Amino acid sequence: MVATISYDLDILDRNISRIREIENQVREGGGNLTILYALKASYATLPYFSSLGITGEVSSAGEALLSAAHLPGKSHAFCVSITEDEWREISPLISHLSFNSLTQGGRFASRAESLGISCGLRINPRHSVSTYPEYDPCRAGCRFGLDIGELPNPLPQWVSGLHFHALSENSAEDFVRVLDAFEAGVSHILPSLSWVNLGGGHLCTSESYRRDILVAAIQRFSLRHPHLAIYLEPGAAWVWEAGTLEVEITDIVERSGVKTAVLDFSIRAHASDFLIGGQMTGLPFDVEGFTPVEESDINEEDLSERNTYHFGGSSCATCDTKGPYRTEQELRTGDTLRLRNMGHYVDVTFSWFNGTVPPSIAYQRGAMREMVVVRDAQGFRGAIGM
Repeated sequence: MVATISYDLDILDRNISRIREIENQVREGGGNLTILYALKASYATLPYFSSLGITGEVSSAGEALLSAAHLPGKSHAFCVSITEDEWREISPLISHLSFNSLTQGGRFASRAESLGISCGLRINPRHSVSTYPEYDPCRAGCRFGLDIGELPNPLPQWVSGLHFHALSENSAEDFVRVLDAFEAGVSHILPSLSWVNLGGGHLCTSESYRRDILVAAIQRFSLRHPHLAIYLEPGAAWVWEAGTLEVEITDIVERSGVKTAVLDFSIRAHASDFLIGGQMTGLPFDVEGFTPVEESDINEEDLSERNTYHFGGSSCATCDTKGPYRTEQELRTGDTLRLRNMGHYVDVTFSWFNGTVPPSIAYQRGAMREMVVVRDAQGFRGAIGM
């Protein structure tokens, strides 16, 4: 078996329907909204989205090239910084560009405008709603965007739009608070703009998300500023709960009473968000049939139980481990584990560290499965260019 992220197309369809319903409801209520697809959440689903008329949101020349290959039209872009080489690659592929600083805008905006690119500026609304400071783009000192209180008045002539991103899998109620702070801080500027981008991090396809609150907030904002084109750029929401990572247990080792199930998958190389998140935010894997256990709740008797395990990755990094977890069944070499909701960020943040092979990609509808990308050791040399 090869570790594989399998995307359930029925769940992707559900997410697409929910996102389009948000867009349609805002428009039916007299508002103006276009929802973009933030590529950084998942590249693996692009072939499936290619026929849906979705516009991409990208953050690099590489993503712009990928979007151009799979999605119609030109992309919207936010770039932390752009080099001359990147500018030559990205500029023919984008219609909107949000600069991260006035310096970058001063360097590239006139060239962008000569190509018909609408330029904007990312700002930090300084209204934090993230639970975790290390994932909070609105914290003081964050490198993203100009602080809302430091915006020049008047703005440079090249600024046609403002862009903020304040959320990270947050609720609609959180978004409303940020939007209110944004509007209050830039109310004197909005009449001079042609568009605003309300960013990503909207977990608007989850069962618990109040889409009615999101729709009402954007409608109210749009009706107060009817001249503005409004963009939203969710990422994970497009693929939420659609991706299941299937991995195989290749060995089970026991050291000092600690049982570790070794996987054909590297947490260090292929799911770094869960490794970093585990240290900073307590982010566990959601493994079918398993329950995460706090280390503080484990005693020597627990560790010796057959159903208490750590998961060990396939690389030689000591930190390539996660756990402990409990299950009702004793694990055996060759067993398959299913890690739920792994369709976002895992397939874009993987590396070839240690030459470990990243997960392959499959699409699944019911019992029918199609392998979309098969990765093996032969891909390693090509990936590193040697």
